[in-house]
This record gives sequence, C-alpha cells and structure tokens, in this order.
Amino acid sequence: MKTIALIGDGIAAQAFLFTYYQERLHKDFELTQFYAPDRAPAVTESSTAIVALRGVELGVSELGDKIFQSYVDFKNFVSHAKPQGVELIKHSTCWATDFENDQKYSKRFPNFEVRGQTKYYEEEAFLIYPTQLSASLKKPFTHRRQEALVKNLQWQDNQWQVQTHDIEKFDYVLVCAGAYSPWLLNDERTQKTKPAQGSFLVWKLDKKLSSFALSFEEINVIYREKTQELILGSTTMDNGYSFIPEINKLQKLYQKYADHFQPDFLPAFEAAKIITGLRHKGPKRLPYWGAAPIGPQAYQIDSFYKNGWSFAFSAALGIVKILKTLDV
Repeated sequence: MKTIALIGDGIAAQAFLFTYYQERLHKDFELTQFYAPDRAPAVTESSTAIVALRGVELGVSELGDKIFQSYVDFKNFVSHAKPQGVELIKHSTCWATDFENDQKYSKRFPNFEVRGQTKYYEEEAFLIYPTQLSASLKKPFTHRRQEALVKNLQWQDNQWQVQTHDIEKFDYVLVCAGAYSPWLLNDERTQKTKPAQGSFLVWKLDKKLSSFALSFEEINVIYREKTQELILGSTTMDNGYSFIPEINKLQKLYQKYADHFQPDFLPAFEAAKIITGLRHKGPKRLPYWGAAPIGPQAYQIDSFYKNGWSFAFSAALGIVKILKTLDV
C-alpha cells in the first residue's frame, strides 16, 4: 500500500480528508497527518467564517470564477453531507448613501434597496460555526495523527523524507500548511505568497437574537445564535508572522459601526475578546491546489486568504481527482 504524508490540520486538510474518506481512498493509501497547533496554528477556528458570493459573477475574473465555483462546491457539500455547524442565512452587504465608493458598490450590487441613509443588498449565505463544522468533518477519520512540526521535506531514493524530531519516509506528500507553506516549499510561486494577519472582536451576548451577517463597507458584523457570539471585524495586516492585533484599527471599525447603526445590543469595546489568526495570501489573491513544484509525487493546497471555508472543498475535489488517477 502506498503512503501519504499530509501536513496541516486546518480547513484545507480537513476538507481533503473528508473527501478522501468519502471516496474510499483510505483503501488504497496509508496516510499519516502531521500537525503542530502550538508552533504553526491553523487559522480555521480564528475566522469570521461566512460563505457568500457577495455579488461575484462568472466570467469577470479568474478569482471571481474560483470564488463562484467554490460556493457551488460548498453548497453541494452541505446539501449532501448535512454537516453540523452550518446555518443557511441571509447576508446583507450595505453601505452609506454618501459612501465614497457608492458608485462602485451600486454597480456591483445593482438590486439594492435604500433604507434611510443606508443601501442594502441581500443574498443567500452560509454562517459557519467553525468548531462544530471541524468536529463534524473529523468524525470518519481513522488515520494516524502525529503532533509534530515538519521541518524539512527531501526527495531521496524515490521517496519523500519527512523530517520532524525524526525522519519518516513516504511515497507522496500533500502540504496543507497555509501561511506556513513557504517554510517547506521553496518554489517561486509559494515564496511570493505571504501571511496576512486578521483580527476581530467577539462578545458573548445574553440576548434573544437570530443569526445574521452584515458587511457594512469594510466592516463585517456577525451573530451566531447557537453560541450567542457577536463578531465584529476584521483588520488585515501584512506584518509577517505577528499575532499582535491592531487595537486602534479595531476601535475605528467598532466606532464606525456604532455611529452609523447605533445598535442597542452592541456591548462596550473593552468587553470584547480579540481573536487573531494568520490567513495566507497568494499572488493576485488566487488560491492554489495541484502539483507542488518541489519534486515528484508532491502536492499542495494553499493561499485561501479570505475564502478558506469554500475554497477548501474545491481544492479537496481537485486533489482527490488527481490521487484517483495514480497507479497504486
């Protein structure tokens, strides 16, 4: 039986494994998963976690086409798998009538309606409870899991040598390391990718509200009814592997939302918990899944940036399709 080393434990790895088991590839491969939550934490559960098209249409751009198809793939996954931790809601994109980008937004979201001093565009979306969905995806997993940081990959004697505190040999490797991919993959494209820190605010609300998701200009506001979590953010900062949040930017987002809507359910800024994660931004914001140009029998999934929860399922389908063509 051929062996695979899977590196990573975020949504890219989770969606791949779910699809891998659904397609019964565990009958053909022996898989070992390496992950290091303390030294290379996944961003999966440090995410505002909304899957929505936000006005994206086919045929406009390469990135838009991938976002559109990934939305379809995620919707199909939800329809067939019926996982825990996913809720179908209405997502509102809105902006002030005097917003400096009003013309741009009005063109992108033509079927908006005006309510007072705000324009609204509503569409179907999926609100995700990251912990619950991750747990739901992991239910069928029976492979070996090794908590260890992978330090190096080397192709030698027709096998991959995976170095942690020890060295293990595998026939294939799949790198799902997100923002940490450049640590292992030295090809030109991967080295052009970069980590992008994101931070947002979270409060526990003791109020009876229904789930909602609202994008007001550059601000996302989300309420998860089942866990009574109110989320507001998020910042984006290209500052390497820093987990230090931008407090001033978060305060400005908070104040802008509070001033415009004056919501009675919004707690004090100081009462919020700040969550920070490292997203992975590729050239032209494009995701990647396919062969890893570091040697034979190597594959990678990365650069999801702000669309990880949907891109992951398109990537999983793509990599599983490749594995099914291999002579094992």
